[in-house]
Amino acid sequence: MMSYRKIIEGERAKLNKSINWWPLYLYHFTDVHNAISIIDKEYIFGRKLASDENLMTSDNASSNVIEITDEMVLRYARLYMRPKTPTQFHNEGYKPEAIRDQGINANCPVPVFFFLDAEKVLSLDGVQFVEKGLAGHHIDNSLLLSGEEQFSKLNFEKIFHNGSFPPGSDIKQFRHTEVIRQDGIPISNLIRGIACRSIAEKQTLLYMLKKTSNEKYNKYKNIISYKPEIDIFYNNGIFIRKVGFIDGTLYLELNDSNNRYNRFSNNRIDVDIQIHITWLGNNLEVLGRSSGSATIDYREVLRISFTPKTKINKNYALLDVRFDNYLMYNNIIQIREFEII
Repeated sequence: MMSYRKIIEGERAKLNKSINWWPLYLYHFTDVHNAISIIDKEYIFGRKLASDENLMTSDNASSNVIEITDEMVLRYARLYMRPKTPTQFHNEGYKPEAIRDQGINANCPVPVFFFLDAEKVLSLDGVQFVEKGLAGHHIDNSLLLSGEEQFSKLNFEKIFHNGSFPPGSDIKQFRHTEVIRQDGIPISNLIRGIACRSIAEKQTLLYMLKKTSNEKYNKYKNIISYKPEIDIFYNNGIFIRKVGFIDGTLYLELNDSNNRYNRFSNNRIDVDIQIHITWLGNNLEVLGRSSGSATIDYREVLRISFTPKTKINKNYALLDVRFDNYLMYNNIIQIREFEII
């Protein structure tokens, strides 16, 4: 019988170089708030337990899909076998409610990817896998597979297919293939990387993690990365790429407007921006506060600037930026050195 390692290496050899690393990992995709909870607890829980224990601070899944999913399914911690699943496309990035796919209606404003060692996860007791995934389904024991032999029979060609496919193909469903475990998945010895979509979102994750647990911040900070070359995000929705403070003005550089999911390309789509700045001294004591707001067109705006009315003579600033009240950036910056745009 082939081992998980040999099966994984065999499938890697069949893939294009740009994605031949995919089979090495299993993937968990969630919002930054939930990512903080996962790192803090060092565990990926099933949705039901995470909800019951108030561990899931941000619900980025589709309520319409959850409503038709068997409660037993919600007890499983779930990992995808690849990035760029169809679910990720609909969930990723902030999209105003008016333009979300109403059949999905999911929202993950600041997405974070966890990379777990595939061989080690698959070797855990109680791990199973499901071709085409469990979302929207009722538990059928015939769907739940386990062990090296059944793993070797998965349709990897369709699971790892990358690019377009003909109408009527079932490749889209195979991209949802999952690895699941009812008791949750401990990450401490399995985690190999945590990926963010932009420099600004990485800064937000690091700041929020340090605020939550300095111990976990020091343990995991070196594997939290922004690596656009690995191409695991759709860069969908609207988000902040970089933040800069230059000559008394705060600049927020946004993502390419061509990547923003939009069902109504010709209609103005308003997004309300809220910016809160807490001015801090050398010991991070609060010296004052400034705030501003604006309404932008989701379709077009590439940069937001904010010049506080008060003269800036402080060294540090705590920034809190929200789009339609959803947190999009949170970090303490050193003003004189923070010119990265």
